[in-house]
Amino acid sequence: MIDKQPVIQDFFSFLKSDLLEVLECLSNREPWQDYMMGYELPEHSEQIEFEEGIMIFMNTASYNEIIMDNSVFYGCLEEICLEFVAVNPEQKVQVYLLMDKINTILNL
Repeated sequence: MIDKQPVIQDFFSFLKSDLLEVLECLSNREPWQDYMMGYELPEHSEQIEFEEGIMIFMNTASYNEIIMDNSVFYGCLEEICLEFVAVNPEQKVQVYLLMDKINTILNL
């Protein structure tokens, strides 16, 4: 996981621009992707089988697929949410309501 740290940091950094959409999808147990990245829950994955966690994928200079533990994924997402809310305080309640749902979905 340490060798993938730069990819993970980039993934979550890039999420900020689509954060509310990502939180909405995840709170409804739906996959999400844009033109260069996304995530899947185990029930969405057709190509790689995994039982737990969340697979993030990102296609920049190279294509990366990383399966993250739910708690690690949630922790990274929480950090991005804090940064997002600092810049967008009017969306604080919405973000925290969605994060509460996501916490339950990820069984944390």
